[in-house]
Amino acid sequence: MKYVFALLLFILPLVLQAQKATVSSYWGISFHVGPFASGVPSHLEDTMKDNGYFPHESGLFGGGPAVPMAKRKPVVQVEIDRVWNQTGTAKLLYSTYSGELSGISSYKGELNLNYQVRTLALLGGIFVKKQVFKVAAGPAWHFLHLEAERPFYSSATQKNNLTKLGFAIEAGIRFPTKGLVFVDFNTQYHKVGKIQMRPFMWEEVDPSGQMQVTSFEVEKTSFNYLLFNFGIGIRLTKFASK
Repeated sequence: MKYVFALLLFILPLVLQAQKATVSSYWGISFHVGPFASGVPSHLEDTMKDNGYFPHESGLFGGGPAVPMAKRKPVVQVEIDRVWNQTGTAKLLYSTYSGELSGISSYKGELNLNYQVRTLALLGGIFVKKQVFKVAAGPAWHFLHLEAERPFYSSATQKNNLTKLGFAIEAGIRFPTKGLVFVDFNTQYHKVGKIQMRPFMWEEVDPSGQMQVTSFEVEKTSFNYLLFNFGIGIRLTKFASK
């Protein structure tokens, strides 16, 4: 939540000081934070449970309430967009979405899983409803990165990388319609699809001194996610036409 309050404190004075000139066509650059995202953590949590890993129990010796498996981080985005006559829009969007999960198995031990989804999207859309409400959609290239480690069992961190072509859809509002500074509130859906990666595997020595192989499989796991974000941007009026 500290990202939310910091951005709000930054937005308010800039909006109040925004220029009064009306700009109908302009280049814009903006920064967004999405503290509310769903999809990837819950899907990976289901995958961990399918592999026999479940939440840790709180308390010094366990037995307390279950600790959430997923630690979520805000989605951070930067976009450059072009608006024509306050009607048409095209944008280049870069987004990064990351987090980590931790679980424990009664027969496999502990597993930590870190994920990152980086997205580069090209969206086209229109402004409606007095040039405030906007909708956009387009292709998106998703770069997936997963790291799995078994603390106390193996020093080797296993990594998997995959690139997937999908798409993104956005609906939101932008205001004010005039001035140097604008504020965005968006809802986005990123379609990545179901992913199957090669298994993570570790060769370890069991308590009896024998070699054993421990594996973790990411099979047909959905990386689609829904995102609510907000941000602030500026109109590059030097390159704009009124």
